[in-house]
Amino acid sequence: SFVTYYLFLFFCITSSWMIYYQERWTFYTIQSEWVNIITSNDEASQNWFIRNNYKYGSISYMFKVFGTYHLFAALCAIIAVVGLHTGFIDKSITDSLAAFPLLIAIILYTFIICK
Repeated sequence: SFVTYYLFLFFCITSSWMIYYQERWTFYTIQSEWVNIITSNDEASQNWFIRNNYKYGSISYMFKVFGTYHLFAALCAIIAVVGLHTGFIDKSITDSLAAFPLLIAIILYTFIICK
């Protein structure tokens, strides 16, 4: 069941990130156009969202970033469950091994949504 949570969070975080990033990129792009008209100043190259659009605005790149993390987290959960059922790993260790990556994913999702 942990794998299902990680898969669900993967899609939630990726889609939320893309919405957040595209909204910020659009805002700063429009703002920089007005600034360029008024002041003849190139502020677009100084903005993080505009400079990094090719990377963090790319759905395929963000699938790789968030997918790698969630794959690692799901593997930790699987190792924890198998270790618990075989008696190879202590219960306190398996609990933290399964819950800690999930907690980080939930915190990241909350951060993106509240930002």
